[in-house]
Amino acid sequence: MTVKSRHSFEPYRVDPDPAVDWVIQARCVFKGETDCKATSPEMSDQQKVTKWIAQHRAEAGHARFEETYRRAVIATIDLRAGRRPRP
Repeated sequence: MTVKSRHSFEPYRVDPDPAVDWVIQARCVFKGETDCKATSPEMSDQQKVTKWIAQHRAEAGHARFEETYRRAVIATIDLRAGRRPRP
């Protein structure tokens, strides 16, 4: 039995969700005899993450970090893009 299906793709846009703050987290990626992997709490304030990094640098002497940014988004059909006629 052959099943045929047709998929249409609509133009979508993705925008930040204004009801949800960004989440930022820093992780120490120092590689020595043992890997550090110290991780900051998740925060929505970049200055607080920077302060955590500076404090870890002062206490442990480690200088390499990785920052992760996460945000909630909303996907909507972009009516401004115009729709193409379906075949």
